[in-house]
Amino acid sequence: MKTIPAPITVAFFLLLPSLSSAQPDLRWVRFQDGYGKDDFIEDIAVDSGGNVYVAGWTTNASNNSDYYMAKYDPAGNRRWYHLYDNGADDAARSVAVKGAAVYVTGRSRSGSGFGAHDDIVSFVLDTAGTIVPDNSNALRFDFGGSHRDDDAVEIIPAPDPAQPALFFSAVHADTGIAGIFYVAGTHKDTLSGSDDLVVLMYDGSGFLGAASHHLAGDEVIKGMALGGDDAVYIGATSYVGGGSPSYRMVTVKFDRDLAFGWEKIYANVDLDFLLGIAADASGVYVTGTSYSACGDPDVAVIRYAPDGTQGWVTRAYDCASGQVGSGGILVDDNTVYAAGYHANGSQYFGIDKSDGTIRYQGDSPVQSAWVSIVKSYDGNIYFGGHKLFYDLPYDGTHMVKFDGGGTSQWDVVYDGSGSGQANTISKMVSGGSDSSIVLVGSVTVGGQQDMMILKYGVGESMLTGVGDEAGSQAIVPGSYELLQNFPNPFNSSTTIKFRLPAEARVSLKIFDVLGREAVTVLEGRDGPGEREVVLRADDLSSGIYFCRFSSDGHTQTRKLVLMR
Repeated sequence: MKTIPAPITVAFFLLLPSLSSAQPDLRWVRFQDGYGKDDFIEDIAVDSGGNVYVAGWTTNASNNSDYYMAKYDPAGNRRWYHLYDNGADDAARSVAVKGAAVYVTGRSRSGSGFGAHDDIVSFVLDTAGTIVPDNSNALRFDFGGSHRDDDAVEIIPAPDPAQPALFFSAVHADTGIAGIFYVAGTHKDTLSGSDDLVVLMYDGSGFLGAASHHLAGDEVIKGMALGGDDAVYIGATSYVGGGSPSYRMVTVKFDRDLAFGWEKIYANVDLDFLLGIAADASGVYVTGTSYSACGDPDVAVIRYAPDGTQGWVTRAYDCASGQVGSGGILVDDNTVYAAGYHANGSQYFGIDKSDGTIRYQGDSPVQSAWVSIVKSYDGNIYFGGHKLFYDLPYDGTHMVKFDGGGTSQWDVVYDGSGSGQANTISKMVSGGSDSSIVLVGSVTVGGQQDMMILKYGVGESMLTGVGDEAGSQAIVPGSYELLQNFPNPFNSSTTIKFRLPAEARVSLKIFDVLGREAVTVLEGRDGPGEREVVLRADDLSSGIYFCRFSSDGHTQTRKLVLMR
């Protein structure tokens, strides 16, 4: 059996001058070098316990790429990994986790010589890693049996209420894992030879159906999102060659059973590149780079209502700054966040969902491609990606925090090689239940790419369900947290707030300075969400007390001061 070494830990990082809030804590970094050749992590998912699942590829001893799938615990220890090798090039492209199931998709070479072609290959594993992916449990898809190239980009499990109306077997024969999931990618059209969009639907036991969409030219798919109406949205760039080549943003909607809904094209001057997509109950939002008539690029964001009506188009500056989109996009209740970069740094835009107005923006002096955005429970916004190769002296991972009004709190740049070699980030997500953020990608050392995973502690609870891949918009904390009571000091009463990422048993008790229990404020089940209780101190004497919060193995203490 092929093996790859345990992860290596190294750390080189630089904090830039903005010091208006507590700095992030680099908790751990893991590098993975399989065979002394190129390796890369394409995607990441984090479960409610903070375990990290990654998907990518490693170059084997025969110079072919193998699927790489792995689980790391919250402390960065690799708990299991699997390689999948069908004999030629195989690469995992996307991973998702839901309940006891880990979903992975990618491409796999089939055959050899003339007629060899790529298939879309997906796997359903369990979170314990007991299922070894091989050809017996591979969900292999060759569109139309045409033996032409197919490729996957993203995999998303459907939310539980959105089970399709099609008949399906709800239980995977090997694992007892249930559920619908969708795979988005491309297939090579038999007649035109162009790359067309394709969406596949599976349950835990096998294939349910596929939908394809053809435009003139090639489609480069950038993402998939599930809407609040259970729809499946695909975002892509369509390329039409010839004497006057054009690039157009394409958004396509299918219903949950993969019946075609609509197609929308955005073409300003036929140089429009879709880079990111997000959806919720209000519709679908796409972002990318769109050129103006003057020849300058803009960050463009377009909203489509669920029925396909174009709601608004927001362009960053339209011939004023040469603003290039980077693909990061996030949608919450009121705002669409999109990112880009220009000659003097990077920038994000907070756009009003109702009318497309740019309400605020945040700036960083670091010129970076921010590929992902996450938001904290307190309204702070985090952007993650990598510095562009021509932005000296470092070519590193870049993460920045803004408050809700667009004021920069800090920038942090990390160079995995320690010598300014290329760092590439493919995705950033919140780290689950421990107030953290995780980024994945690669670092180049001596001309060789190694896998890279970074975990930062950021000192606050992240939101879950905002722009999440399952399409759910339920806003809940991403971690267990006891907030400081208010007011403090207090006289007769004070309010205590705590946060739960899931329903759990909660204990909230007050102790004096000698460690004696003074009051049991709460004992029982609650959550998820932010909860508050009022402590009335009628029977307590003036002095210092401690409030201890315990839930699901998490404990936190805050100091209270009672002044009569």
